[in-house]
Amino acid sequence: MARKAMSALHERVRTLEEVLEKAKLIRAEAVEAYEPSESSLQARLDAREALIARVFQVLDGLVSPAQQR
Repeated sequence: MARKAMSALHERVRTLEEVLEKAKLIRAEAVEAYEPSESSLQARLDAREALIARVFQVLDGLVSPAQQR
């Protein structure tokens, strides 16, 4: 299931890149060359850490304390 979701997400992102490039709103190289600002990098890191915390919170609920050892 996760692979299908990741594949669909990848396809959507690629589609957006192609649509924006075709409309001459971006160049393909601009996406590859993009370097986010420090605040953007921090926001991405915070979002990633929050996602990881949520995933582990769910996983912790699926495993009993005895099984965690």
